[in-house]
Amino acid sequence: VVGSLLYLNNTTRPDLAFCAGVLGRCSGNFHDEHWKAAKKAWRYVKGTRDYGLTRGGGSWDEITVFTDADYAGDLAERKSTTGIAIYLGESLVSWKSMKQQLTALSTTEAEMIAATEGAREMLYTKQLLEEMHDETKVKCAMWCDNRATVDIVNNDTHQGRTKHLDTKYQYVREVVSRNKIATMSHIRSEDMVADIFTKPLDRTKFQDFRWRMQVVPPMAYSLCAFTEHSEAYMNCPFDTLRD
Repeated sequence: VVGSLLYLNNTTRPDLAFCAGVLGRCSGNFHDEHWKAAKKAWRYVKGTRDYGLTRGGGSWDEITVFTDADYAGDLAERKSTTGIAIYLGESLVSWKSMKQQLTALSTTEAEMIAATEGAREMLYTKQLLEEMHDETKVKCAMWCDNRATVDIVNNDTHQGRTKHLDTKYQYVREVVSRNKIATMSHIRSEDMVADIFTKPLDRTKFQDFRWRMQVVPPMAYSLCAFTEHSEAYMNCPFDTLRD
């Protein structure tokens, strides 16, 4: 049951990432509440069986990375959850929902860990594209909804308050503020699409982020094409199209 959810998540259903990840951590000690959660997930899959990841437009030499973290969201171990969404142009090409191995001491530290993981994934995608197309220069942009993390990465400051961070989590600084491979900017939490990979969301927000990831039925996508700033994208009547 859980393996099938993980398979769907790894192929065309990134909206299942958080659910499949949480259930996967419990697979070695499955109880009744886990079984009920798994059945609820499969009822959702059954109700959206015609949904799938669709390809958007935009330039194929632009990588956009959204990174987010849910601080101490794991109630058992008090560890945070990392969420990463990587777009090539306007198409979601890579995503990740994973529990952090380190117990973060603050929200900023959890966001730094997520940003570092996002930077690693971004560089891998960038190098792959440039190897496939020798003359292509790929532009990279990172987005984070934590202002302290953005300031630390861009300004290379706050040394006293970030001394406790592991050196490997300063890697994102090397990518952004020193080597200028990418830019990092702040984004509102309401627009942070990677939030769907870090914690359960209410119905409205979940459907909004699912649409932004372009996980839609074929009919909906043909009627309301994905455009970042278009009226169709911002005000798509999702429930009407689904029916």
